[in-house]
Amino acid sequence: MGAGRRHGWLWGDRVGKEPDEDRFRAYRHASLYLTIPLLLAVSPFVGYFLGRFLDRVFHTGETLSLVFLALGFVAGGRETYRMLQRVSREDRAAREARDRRNRDRMDRKDGA
Repeated sequence: MGAGRRHGWLWGDRVGKEPDEDRFRAYRHASLYLTIPLLLAVSPFVGYFLGRFLDRVFHTGETLSLVFLALGFVAGGRETYRMLQRVSREDRAAREARDRRNRDRMDRKDGA
């Protein structure tokens, strides 16, 4: 064994290779997709309780509770849509970068 060679469970055969981008992207997507149900559930609750507080302050019955509940649903849906658009945009950019790298590798290989 050479003194400069790293081996074992810590380094494995990943020495000198690019990090596994797909794995990290999958973890990122999983975390974003797991926040969607939480976002859709919490937003209406926050809206309802904010409206309920304002109902008590302004003595408006349950009017503001219902208005802010509806606004909570809208806000949760809007943020979910924006989150999905952002993930889609990042995916597209990562795919284009990967395709560009693969084309560059093939061009170098053909030129060599």
